[in-house]
Amino acid sequence: MYMQLKSIQPLFFSPTKNTKKYCLRIAYYLGSEISSIIDLTLHESRKNSIQKVNGDLILVGAPIYSGRIPDQFLQKLNSIKGENQLCVALVVNGNVNLGKALEELVWILKRQGFKVIAAATFTGRHSFSYQQFPLAINRPDNEDFQKLRQFCQELSQKIRKIPSDPSENTLKPFEINMKNPNINYSLPHPQYRVQTMVQAPVRDEEKCISCRECYAACPVNAIDFNSLMVDDKSCIRCFACFRTCKSQARQITLNLPSNSRKRFEDALRIRMEPQWYL
Repeated sequence: MYMQLKSIQPLFFSPTKNTKKYCLRIAYYLGSEISSIIDLTLHESRKNSIQKVNGDLILVGAPIYSGRIPDQFLQKLNSIKGENQLCVALVVNGNVNLGKALEELVWILKRQGFKVIAAATFTGRHSFSYQQFPLAINRPDNEDFQKLRQFCQELSQKIRKIPSDPSENTLKPFEINMKNPNINYSLPHPQYRVQTMVQAPVRDEEKCISCRECYAACPVNAIDFNSLMVDDKSCIRCFACFRTCKSQARQITLNLPSNSRKRFEDALRIRMEPQWYL
């Protein structure tokens, strides 16, 4: 007897909704029921204790920040224990830098007791993307979803070959060809260097209608409820507030050094394609 995939549990961090979009689309393409959704984007949701994850397949997704998994999501993952459940790791890039995020996520999930059977990276609109700097501004697009469907078809074929009895499981250990397998994941993340390159979103008082949707969307509680000012040190530059604002009252200002600006400008002219490992 071989495994039948009956339920999937997506678990993700997704301030600008790209990762969430991919996770839910994967569940749809696999044709399985979603047992429940664990959305760890908002600060309040990460306060809740997660004793156990449920589902025949756990789908874990995160955006890439400066080549790594966002620290807020990483801290929560460190408290979640797997019970040898099948797991898929997904990271969403902004068409710029894959870094070590996918390797890092796979490594953490294995350490926490999950059986990682696949990993993938797909592209979504970059957090810094706006009209004057349209970096992957229309991603994911139809081509991305076509390739996502292909990934899911290959994943489904692999799952159907897994024996339902764990004692009969001869599944080969899953590995990514890591460029630097000795990376020290306990070191402080470099992601906050972005604070020197990009200002926290500024509020235009004339356009702002004080709806406070930006306050509700912030994953780190960096926006003051009364003044709607952003705490520069707390802000992680995800720009969920910028995406959420219907009156376009939030502004992005890039102060990229010359080497970073060239890398971002080059990214405007190329299209990163999905990569997956099964």
